[in-house]
Amino acid sequence: MEKKMKLWTKTDWMLLTLVISSFVISLLLAPKLPDIVPTHWGFSGEIDGWGSKWINLLLSPSIALLILLGMAFMPKIDPLFKSYKEFEKEYINLRSIFVIFFLFFHAVLLYNSFYPSVNLVPKAIPLGIGIFIGYIGYIMPKFKRNWFVGIKTAWTISSQKSWDATHNLGGKLFMLAGAIGIISTLFAPKFTFILFLTAILFAGIIPIIYSYYVWKEDKGKIS
Repeated sequence: MEKKMKLWTKTDWMLLTLVISSFVISLLLAPKLPDIVPTHWGFSGEIDGWGSKWINLLLSPSIALLILLGMAFMPKIDPLFKSYKEFEKEYINLRSIFVIFFLFFHAVLLYNSFYPSVNLVPKAIPLGIGIFIGYIGYIMPKFKRNWFVGIKTAWTISSQKSWDATHNLGGKLFMLAGAIGIISTLFAPKFTFILFLTAILFAGIIPIIYSYYVWKEDKGKIS
């Protein structure tokens, strides 16, 4: 008998524990923070907005919790639910990296809330995003056809050949974009924004265009 895919796993329990812990830490630290803290940073990484401390205390853990619960259960409503079993490990890793990224972002925000003069955002956040995008690129070629994750176009959904080729290319481009983000942050911080943004745009647009041309040549596509 074929083993069914578990919607909620031991990894999810560990991630949920981390999220709950971040809420508890936030509540414990709340009395020690001033009411108004840095809440927004410009393209250069400099603070350009201040707001309630509760934004930094609760926003990122709340997003992490919503992502964890949403990604754990949304395969059940996907018409291509059976395909998740074929990349179950990668799908679990995908929601794990999402949750970990937002908890990392939460830690950076808390640090900056206590020490606004020591601004971690210009280096920490681009590095985190670079690792995040690079890892998604690493696991992307193993994604199977579905309606929720991956590069979803009319052409990849209706053609297995287009899906596979597009995600192979997209994976390489996402890893390249992540590497550009990491390297530019470490060695050319003044150009990080423009270099990283350009790399991300190319990584997002090129596979979409490519998916059409592969679909066009696929004789076995769904018409």
